[in-house]
Amino acid sequence: MSKSFNVNVVCPTIWEFEKFLTLLSPNGSKSWNNFEFYINQKQGQFDFCVVLDHFDAHFPIQVKKGNIFFVSMEEKDVVPSYKKEYLNQFDYVITSRDDISHKNLIISHYCTLWHVKKSYDTLKDNIETSVPKTKDLSAIISSRV
Repeated sequence: MSKSFNVNVVCPTIWEFEKFLTLLSPNGSKSWNNFEFYINQKQGQFDFCVVLDHFDAHFPIQVKKGNIFFVSMEEKDVVPSYKKEYLNQFDYVITSRDDISHKNLIISHYCTLWHVKKSYDTLKDNIETSVPKTKDLSAIISSRV
């Protein structure tokens, strides 16, 4: 039996991240493989904590040493900067921005909530009937709003 990990995701409640997570997880389970996700839990013990963007609330949770992540959700034109003191409380910083420095910086794609308006299960079930891929990279691009 493999070990499971619990992850507390801390984010502004206005984002309705729980609905997003339910929509984009298998069977609406809010879990993937061995990772189970919780949203804004104010107490408890967690294997990981992921803070999405700037969040000022105090959460007296217990997290395994070295497993606290910050993910920048906005580009420079929306959030001009993050204070070094704020970023230093995290073990890792994940960002696409070139103006952020941190001892454990992970450069990644722009992390934001974009909506496919289809569930994980619907998308997975339609893989067999979708347009066949002929190259290593496929993209769907639209100007529809």
